[in-house]
Amino acid sequence: MTRFLSARTGSFVTAGLLVLSSAALYAEDTRPEENWVKTLGERITTLDNEAEGTLGVHVHRLADDTSLDHKSDRLWYLSSAVKVPVAIVLLQQVEAGERSLDDELTLEASQRIDGAGELLWVEPGQAYSLDNLLERMLIDSDNVATDMLIEAIGVDTLNGQLQQMTRQGFFGSSDFEPLTTLAEVRYSVYGDIHPDARTLDREQLVEIASAPIGDERVAALARTLDVDREALNTDDMTTAFDRYYDTRVNSATLKGYADLLTALVRGELINEEHRELLFDNLKIDRYDGYRLEGGLPQDVSFIQKTGTQHQRACHMGVIRPDEPDNAIVIAACIEDMDEGAPAEALFKQIGEAITETMLAPDDDDDEDTAA
Repeated sequence: MTRFLSARTGSFVTAGLLVLSSAALYAEDTRPEENWVKTLGERITTLDNEAEGTLGVHVHRLADDTSLDHKSDRLWYLSSAVKVPVAIVLLQQVEAGERSLDDELTLEASQRIDGAGELLWVEPGQAYSLDNLLERMLIDSDNVATDMLIEAIGVDTLNGQLQQMTRQGFFGSSDFEPLTTLAEVRYSVYGDIHPDARTLDREQLVEIASAPIGDERVAALARTLDVDREALNTDDMTTAFDRYYDTRVNSATLKGYADLLTALVRGELINEEHRELLFDNLKIDRYDGYRLEGGLPQDVSFIQKTGTQHQRACHMGVIRPDEPDNAIVIAACIEDMDEGAPAEALFKQIGEAITETMLAPDDDDDEDTAA
């Protein structure tokens, strides 16, 4: 609007120009950059109100350091979104000379865990470089690769490094709760159903996970433990997961997670070489067209990591991460709704709202094109 008024000033007399200048200044004061926050915030609120569950969103526009917060200061369960901080800490260790990406880890039977990725089906005994495991963890979301890396880093070291980033001011002291292995997630959930679940080996965990989540999974657990259903603390899988989520492990605020991505994009966490490696593994050159990305233009660069678990889903990403001064950081999570198709559709709607609110061409550009 201000640019439109300024372009017209040449045809006005001095008095008119002064009036116009005053109007332009007034328009600048009453039409701040944060207007996108109000517009997008209304769209997000509507989506949240219409959703089956609960939606949280944080969007940070680095160009002018403005942000949208929608329930982003409370903790959200991250699921596989924990794999990005794991990757960052691994690369920090490489830069500190503690390890090399060429170092190899040997797959052990005790490291098998259900979920995405091919390593679940590989015979133990094969060796993989850290670089290969990093790629599998991020591109394929391979859970076995993830736990191999977390165990190599050390759970205490991983969380200690996150605390160090907190002390360095990258995010707040209450933004990240402790992270664990993905196997520990299973032991915690199943252990709430029956304490003997802690004695299960990894092969048994994988076998139990082959049963559909819900009553069949509970039955598989009871059968594997050789206990009656009456001996279980609960025979409802959703109840067990909810109790686990209440522990707040593997959780973060959306603002804190977005601050982590902001520091990553600005080059404050790892060097340029490793940042480019991470961007490649976060699919900067690949368009999947689902969830948030399904609502974004195909020609806009985007790095991303998703995470899903029972009635929980997250999609974290950065638009134009290769242009730090022009990047847009997004952190979005849902809870208490189907983590499959309904969550995917909701994330896509968020992407569409961001496109229409923050990525639409300027009016002046449209006029130039028309001319």
